[in-house]
Amino acid sequence: MKCSNCGGTMRYDVASFGLVCDFCGHTKPLHRPEEQYVSEERDFESALRENTAS
Repeated sequence: MKCSNCGGTMRYDVASFGLVCDFCGHTKPLHRPEEQYVSEERDFESALRENTAS
């Protein structure tokens, strides 16, 4: 991705969870995944019944 400030190439920075331009120092924060979101495994047939019951 190109920097919107100087046109340089931006790199991913793990510490800031964003993009950083090494040429001018411009940063672009990225959206963090929801840390509190918990996905649960479900039985396919049960989920199908729940979502198609009318």
